[in-house]
Amino acid sequence: GVRRGLCVKQEAVNVGLSARCRGFADALRRAGGDAESLAVDVQNRGATRQRVAEAVRSRRIDGVLTLDTEAAEAALDALRGDEGIPLATFDLSPRVLEAVRDARMEFAVDQQAYLQGYLPVVLLAQKIRYGLFAGEGELIPTGPKFVTRTTAGRVVRLSERGIR
Repeated sequence: GVRRGLCVKQEAVNVGLSARCRGFADALRRAGGDAESLAVDVQNRGATRQRVAEAVRSRRIDGVLTLDTEAAEAALDALRGDEGIPLATFDLSPRVLEAVRDARMEFAVDQQAYLQGYLPVVLLAQKIRYGLFAGEGELIPTGPKFVTRTTAGRVVRLSERGIR
């Protein structure tokens, strides 16, 4: 139902983040909407919170996507009281997961950095030690996955332990 989206970038010149915002805008355009990007300095949470709140009000934003947990947490504070505005993010933190669990956020994208970093080390160690390589030449999916209200409770416990 989002027609006017806001993509909150924590690094104005990061090409990867710009690509995510572009993908968000492209998807909204295909659905008949549009999106804008907003660069913020997440080190100053108060200013980020204020800039997100102002953008939502002045630009009639009806959906927000953030690209990291710091911006997500600032957006949670900025949107307090604006319960009708969907919010989603990339990456996980206990506060983000609690917001997903409590339906204050739609979802969080779990990039599964643990699997993306740990699994290749395990696979390469097995290849070096034993000449074995599971799925050699095949795709071994390691993410990303969406954490939603139904899975957030379990994932928050793993996030607190640094696993997810």
